[in-house]
Amino acid sequence: MQVTLENSGIQETACFADENVRDIFIPLLEHLSQLHRTSKRRIFVLLAAPPGAGKSTLAAFLEQLSRSREDLVPVTAVSMDGFHHYNEYLLSHTAMIDGQETVLKSIKGAPVTFDLAHLEERIRHVVSGEACGWPQYSRVLHDPVEDAITVEGDIVILEGNYLLLNRDGWEKLKGYADYTIKLNADETVLRERLISRKTRNGTPREEAEAYVDRSDMKNVQACLRESLPADLTLDVIGDGQYRRLCKNMNTSNEMLDILCVGIGVIDITALPMPKPEDWREKQRIKQVSICVGGDAANQACRMADRGMKTAIVACIGNDSNGSSLRSALEDRGIDTRFIAVREDIPTTTAIVLVDDQGERRTFSMDGAHPTLRKEDLKEAWAQPKRAISLGSLFSMPYLEEDGLAQLLDEARARGELIFADLASDKKHQGLEGIRDILPHLDYFLPSETDSLDMTGAATVEEAAAVYRSCGVKNVVIKCGEKGCYYLTEEESGWVPAVPVKPVDTTGAGDTWVGLFVTRILEGDSIRVACENSCQGASQSTLFVGANAGRV
Repeated sequence: MQVTLENSGIQETACFADENVRDIFIPLLEHLSQLHRTSKRRIFVLLAAPPGAGKSTLAAFLEQLSRSREDLVPVTAVSMDGFHHYNEYLLSHTAMIDGQETVLKSIKGAPVTFDLAHLEERIRHVVSGEACGWPQYSRVLHDPVEDAITVEGDIVILEGNYLLLNRDGWEKLKGYADYTIKLNADETVLRERLISRKTRNGTPREEAEAYVDRSDMKNVQACLRESLPADLTLDVIGDGQYRRLCKNMNTSNEMLDILCVGIGVIDITALPMPKPEDWREKQRIKQVSICVGGDAANQACRMADRGMKTAIVACIGNDSNGSSLRSALEDRGIDTRFIAVREDIPTTTAIVLVDDQGERRTFSMDGAHPTLRKEDLKEAWAQPKRAISLGSLFSMPYLEEDGLAQLLDEARARGELIFADLASDKKHQGLEGIRDILPHLDYFLPSETDSLDMTGAATVEEAAAVYRSCGVKNVVIKCGEKGCYYLTEEESGWVPAVPVKPVDTTGAGDTWVGLFVTRILEGDSIRVACENSCQGASQSTLFVGANAGRV
């Protein structure tokens, strides 16, 4: 689609891929329109992107596109460029940059050269719904012009570089937004765009390169590496061409394949670890990795890898580890909009020590992951979906005690399949701790160790029969290197594992669950699903981390 846009008072021609308009931008505008109609108030959107990514052009395009259909609520697009400090201020103030006192004028465009307090004050006026003045940056004066325009309208999109920046007070801006959009792009592509922008204005190439490398690229890197997660993240793959990294929109026709509920953590994995008696104060090992961890997160990764439309409900802290976890999940194509953020509790983080046989010892801190509550599931439960996977029972104590059984009853009444794994019974609740939940499960997928401990049975077969007697429709017990045992109303049997020499067994059970759920949703029989899951779980132990590699 070729369009003529007005951007900062200058007309320009831009092209947007038809499939992006159809699959990304029209659904986005439909979503924002529905938000406005439902809330009956102004909707405020942040569009953040590094310099050179085309955010101003995209914002202007969304404004024009919103006026092309009567069923869409018109968008007003504004920029944060008008909140530059005046040149007089920039010339008279300095900041410590890379250990040197630097005049702000020489780094104009960096976060510190914007009047953040003024920007936040105007944002509060916009969010309140009132008509308010808004400054614009003059390319003639090279200074802001106060109250150059009046912001009105029911949907306002504010575009700028640092609107999702996670530092120096900028991080507070996200709290004002109803919806957030982030553009990512390759650093080398952005560098060339920024250099070309300067040479078109008459700057010699060598001088343009020096300026971009000294100033602009630091701003690019800050945006790409220090931004908070967004509801919609787009990768810029060409002029007017985008790839959606994570679809975080709840449109009326969007159906999830699977909603994963439970644990999401950060794992710091180290291997191979020597025996404790051989530890010294300092010594080298082969590898240290920071990975996605936790039952629900690991399962979600495997489901998304297989093409399932996957979302997750979990609890994280408002910290860098939480941001890293969310971003990593989004990079795997997982919908993270239902993740709950705890302001006063850190993201759960674990240290996983793996020996030369692939066996692990895990040390974890108290964190946000077990604090999931019924109210955290409200929006996710209303989302159309084919199935729900609980990862895992005994890891969500507040939710399990406060209405999980009722929520599962509602889900099954809508025809949604319910899968559940089982965590270790740290509080020694035994079978009574989950007896009211078991009748709501279509598939229960515990491990051999947890099953024998819980039921007191002498064999896996006896434990599966106990679970079936409690109302579970189908039981599969994961038995590690022995494979798995399944029991349904019609059949039972053993499926062997695939022998391998493991590198890291972390998350093998979660991989098993993720693959099993996927195969069941694809229509396989329970035995075929078990065979595929055993094979994939064995393969997963050849990689470091709970969900690394594709299996």
